[in-house]
Amino acid sequence: MKKVFLSSMMVIFMITGSCGCVQAKGSWENKVLKQRKAVYTYHGKRYKMKDYPYYKVLDINHDGTNELLVANQKQDKGGVMNTAPKQSHVLLMANVKGKVKIVKEFTYENLFYLTYKPKVKALGYWSRMSGQTNNVVYTFNGKKLYKKYSLDYYSPNHDEKTDGMNKEDHYYINNKRTSKRAFQSLFHKYISSKDAIHFHKR
Repeated sequence: MKKVFLSSMMVIFMITGSCGCVQAKGSWENKVLKQRKAVYTYHGKRYKMKDYPYYKVLDINHDGTNELLVANQKQDKGGVMNTAPKQSHVLLMANVKGKVKIVKEFTYENLFYLTYKPKVKALGYWSRMSGQTNNVVYTFNGKKLYKKYSLDYYSPNHDEKTDGMNKEDHYYINNKRTSKRAFQSLFHKYISSKDAIHFHKR
């Protein structure tokens, strides 16, 4: 009886990730990652899995069911996705009522990164272009992705909300002017680059 118990514990240990949650070998995300010819649609557009060789498995809302991020190229050492040599795309996929679907496509014309901090159960999205950064915090309820916060920063003369007529830094939370302190409090809680997601090769 003791041998059987120890064997079971060893199997559980071997398939347990660093998060401490047990992941079955036949889980839906592993099946998707093995696919090469599969095609999924999102807003009428077709996405071929063979074009997304990088991945990250997360349980965003801690409900016991994993979500899957797949990317068309690897990020740099800091977790930033670059548009060179081609535009970066990241797909968030989920198993919704037994059906695998794309929940969100993340892309941007310039640099961007995604963050995840288990403690806050949210995805963060950071993007940058000349004179500004635009950030979004998303939550997931197992079916849909919801925008929790938008956090925008504009350096002098770059505020698109005021046609560039700003002589000092402007900060916004959900499109309302705010203080630098309030902005940074939420930014560091949800979107700081130290929590940038790093993808693995399939």
